[in-house]
Amino acid sequence: MDSLMVCPRCGLPVKAVYAYEKDSNVYYYAYHGNGRKCYLGPYDYVYATTTHEYIVRGAVDVNRELRYLENVVSALTKAASLGRLSGRDAVKAVTEALDAIKDLAMVLMESGDERVREEVRSAVLNRIEALRRAVTE
Repeated sequence: MDSLMVCPRCGLPVKAVYAYEKDSNVYYYAYHGNGRKCYLGPYDYVYATTTHEYIVRGAVDVNRELRYLENVVSALTKAASLGRLSGRDAVKAVTEALDAIKDLAMVLMESGDERVREEVRSAVLNRIEALRRAVTE
């Protein structure tokens, strides 16, 4: 790993990530350099993924939440286009997703970094406003 990783289990800095192979699976551990290690799981949870449209990831994938968001939106879009998701349920899903994104944007707006706040304004809040205008026209 090229950048500093904070352990998703205990919050300590990770000195190294090691793989442990058992049968046909690979499992990962975070080592903290003080004799302590934390289990991060496999990179992909193969068995949990069989019932989803997306891959369930282990804690070793530090960007897994963003991937989940992208994959869930894709799965909802596919379900709506195939008629497996009713119009009312699709609207509810979009509304809840926009509310969650707005909450995240507001947390980022509380950041002390003016550059981050400006990026949120231009990249997120302006797009939400444009979407609102497009829907009401």
